[in-house]
Parts: sequence; C-alpha cells; structure tokens
Amino acid sequence: MEGRFTPPVARRQGSIAWLLGVATTVVLFLLILSALSLGPHERKPVAIEVRPLASAPPAASPPPGDTLPSSAAPSLPAPRLEPAQAEAGAEPVPLASENVEVLQGLGSGGLAQRSTDFDPAGPPGAEGAEVLDRRPQMLDRSPLVLPAQILRSYQGTRGFLRVHLLLDEQGHVLEAWAEQSALPEPVQTAILAELRARRFTQPTRGGEPVRANVILPIPVSLK
Repeated sequence: MEGRFTPPVARRQGSIAWLLGVATTVVLFLLILSALSLGPHERKPVAIEVRPLASAPPAASPPPGDTLPSSAAPSLPAPRLEPAQAEAGAEPVPLASENVEVLQGLGSGGLAQRSTDFDPAGPPGAEGAEVLDRRPQMLDRSPLVLPAQILRSYQGTRGFLRVHLLLDEQGHVLEAWAEQSALPEPVQTAILAELRARRFTQPTRGGEPVRANVILPIPVSLK
C-alpha cells in the first residue's frame, strides 16, 4: 500500500496554524493573570486630612471639693497705710517746730487752749478732760511734701489751717480733719494726707497707753 504524500506547502501551513494557536493561548493566559492581579489585590492610597483646632481645648476645672465657698475664704488683714513717697519735683511745705504747736482737744469738752507750755491736766474748765502723763510729740518734724501739681496750681497761696488728729494708743493717726479754712480744698486734702502718715509719741494716762486728740495749727505758704 502506497503511503500518502503530503505536499511541503501543506505541512508549512499546518505548522503556522499550530504556532498561531499556541501564541493565542499564551496571550489569553497572560491577560487572565493580569486581570486577576489587578482585581482584589489592588490597593489605592488613602488621603488623610489634618485640620488644626479652631481654639485651645477648655482647661479642666478643679473638682468641686477643692473650691472653698466665699464664706469660708480666709480674710486678709487690712493693708496699713505707709507714708507716701515724695513725688518727683514736689516741694515741701514748712512744718518747723517754731511754726507748729501740739495742742489737745480733751474728751468731749471742746478744744484745749493754745499753749506752748502744755499742762497735762488740761485747760481749766475743760469738761471730760483726760489727764495725760505727757504731751504727744510728732516724731517726724520734717516739712510736709505736697504734690508738684498742687504747688503749680496754687502757687502763691497763703493761709492758716487748724488740723485735728485722733491718735491711737501707739501714736498712729487714726483720723485727720481740718476746721473751716479759706485755703483751697485740694491744698487741705494734700496736707491731711501727709499728716495721716506721720506718727507721734505714745500718749499715756496713768502709765497706760490711751487714745488722744491733737490739734496742729499750720501756717501755709506755697511758693
């Protein structure tokens, strides 16, 4: 039996068709793998936005147990007035010993008579007079220093001021007021403020510290 003869051209066409089939299969396989790799395993970047706070967070309030009620708050001692410092450019008002006499308004019987030689028993006929052991003396006899603005505004003012001082048992001035005077009110106020900062020797009666009234007649001349 004779063998079948296949022409060379037909053999080449079959080989080409086979190669094309294999190539097509490989391409399809690669496309499938690429599709699978981009599917569920694909990860996309996530953008995170950070915004600054519009305002600082409120401070934590202390627990209720740490706050004291207003009624339980400790009371602070009242500040003690100290002599005011002299203002820059201020000038003194004379308060020399020869111009100032320390007198006494004793008890409720009115003012003591003006006398340089003080009688501890008080003036004759003074009602309710306290008998003091000694005459209170001003410790600081330096001139009064008034603010420069007062001196500028009332330059050339002259007059007389009679000042009443209430001293405590240690010689500090508790109250100061002036009798009616023709001096301008701001001048009187400045003089009283200076006198409130002065201190006197301790007034005593029978060896015990007592309160006392003192009168200062002050001639005023603002230059």
